[in-house]
Amino acid sequence: MDILKSSSNVVVTDSNAFVTGCVIEMTNTVNVLKEVLNHKWSLKILESLSEGEMTFTNLKRALRVSHNPQVSRAVANLDGLALVDHVFTEAGDFYRISARGIRVLEIVRGIEKEQLEVVH
Repeated sequence: MDILKSSSNVVVTDSNAFVTGCVIEMTNTVNVLKEVLNHKWSLKILESLSEGEMTFTNLKRALRVSHNPQVSRAVANLDGLALVDHVFTEAGDFYRISARGIRVLEIVRGIEKEQLEVVH
């Protein structure tokens, strides 16, 4: 896509004009949704953390896994995507779902609800 003209927050291309913040946010949301839906543990982790903050040990317990490197990688990936927060305190560290993670989870739940309504 060739950019022909650009001002503060509008990009005009050969055939389209976009408010850049909206386009970037939409693209990021779609990419994040793909990441979450393509990984077996990501959605389960977000669902678990939506119940409340947890230590990693308690999160594994909620997921019913004792040792699984995929869970560790999924949590790190979700942290990198800013869907979960890794919080360090004097009492220990824990994970909690972020505001962005809540929004992504709401989108997924909305899609699931729509699919169920279509089936019934």
